[in-house]
Amino acid sequence: MPLLGMMGLSMPQAAATSSACTFPTVLMGALSALFIVQAESAHTLHLFGTVYGPAVIGVGLPSILTTWVGVELSHYLPIKWMSRLFGVVLMLLLLVWL
Repeated sequence: MPLLGMMGLSMPQAAATSSACTFPTVLMGALSALFIVQAESAHTLHLFGTVYGPAVIGVGLPSILTTWVGVELSHYLPIKWMSRLFGVVLMLLLLVWL
């Protein structure tokens, strides 16, 4: 989104464009991972193909629930602040991950 913002799109347009490009990619990746290895993982609990069910819930559910926060912020904050906020969130995730 920061790149799209630098290219002149407003934050709502950048968010919509990013979502429109990301959704089909994620969907196809998840479906292919689900069906390609289904037979091999039949004995593994909570594993559907190569998709780990609890991870889908742990990552997907918070993403869905907090999307509205990003949408609301994109209507009120300028691109510069959104880019900085995005960077701060990435740094926090990095610290949590380490």
